[in-house]
Amino acid sequence: MRRIFADGEARVRTDRLHALIMWPATFGGYRANDSEQLINGALQVKHRLLLPSMHYSTLRQFVVRVYAGEDFIGTEDDGFRFSTDKSKGVWRESDRAQILVVEAETNLVLQVKEEVRRMCGVGRHALHTTDSIEEFRQVWQTATRLRETGFHTESLWMR
Repeated sequence: MRRIFADGEARVRTDRLHALIMWPATFGGYRANDSEQLINGALQVKHRLLLPSMHYSTLRQFVVRVYAGEDFIGTEDDGFRFSTDKSKGVWRESDRAQILVVEAETNLVLQVKEEVRRMCGVGRHALHTTDSIEEFRQVWQTATRLRETGFHTESLWMR
């Protein structure tokens, strides 16, 4: 049951808020519509943010920012050298990507993620989901920055 507060706003429980990144590999495999139907049927989609068309280098910057702090991406000191592995995996001939904001229990989000990955046939390169409110905020801020600026006003040092 949703609580309505004195200011008339309904509050979302932040422990139930997740961002789902549908990578270009999902769209390139022509399974995006099926994936979205599955997601819409299982999860409460609160917001959809279609990212602008992007080149590979922009996608790589987005990947670095989404996975910042993860060992498998590398560090600024090594030019985020491992980010190319993830970037090449999620990149396809489709330059589309989108963020879906959903409200649901984590275990349900994880079940849906695995089903989408299976359906698309590209494993971890189809969909990323956030695990915490901090990660959600990082992904959302990065996505909106990309949407607004295309990262053209910022530099990110990579080799």
